[in-house]
Amino acid sequence: MRNYSPTDWNRAKSKLNSSKRLIGGFLLIFISILFTNRAVAQQPDKFVSKGNNLYRQGEYAKAADQYRKSLERKPDNALTNFNLANALYRQQQFADAEQVFTRDLENTTDPAMLNRIYYNKGLAHTRKKELEQSIDAYKQALIHDPTDADARYNLQIALRELNKNKQSDKKEKKDNQQKDQKQQQQKSKLNKKQVENLLKALQQREQDVQRKYQQNRSRATSQPEKDW
Repeated sequence: MRNYSPTDWNRAKSKLNSSKRLIGGFLLIFISILFTNRAVAQQPDKFVSKGNNLYRQGEYAKAADQYRKSLERKPDNALTNFNLANALYRQQQFADAEQVFTRDLENTTDPAMLNRIYYNKGLAHTRKKELEQSIDAYKQALIHDPTDADARYNLQIALRELNKNKQSDKKEKKDNQQKDQKQQQQKSKLNKKQVENLLKALQQREQDVQRKYQQNRSRATSQPEKDW
């Protein structure tokens, strides 16, 4: 597969409708569809060309259909898989997009291409709120392009959010433990009170029995003997 120079990628990025926005602190600069250099393309793929045009028009579902048609003939084409994943992402089908990005990693060894696949894969994980997986993806993006400032920024945010979540989980666990202990203490107090009430009831019953016994005995000694 052809290696793409930084100039090629920068030219592609300038054409991509890339958007820059913050969601939950993450910088979502999405790398959209990529274009094959016509100088090296043997035969233009009409499905990819049509898909790219539809993508630029915001017709992401129709674009995805065109990319799928192209992939029926060339299932291992890295650019077409990348564009399909992006079309799915634009439809907020983040799980499907992430799966295609993952599959596409096997279709290229080009560092620049791998950087972009991993970066967009990280964004898909981010949108699925899968912090640990997004961290791994951003790290891989940086391995293939250490100068990628966007991947570095998102990695730092993801690490910060993960640490915050862990601290929150620890606090929640501690609060639950304290709540359980308090409930156990209340339950123990309740049991102690029940035992005390039971003992009082038994003592009262014993006193009642003794009182009746004394009354019966007094009554028996006060009656006169029968005169036969």
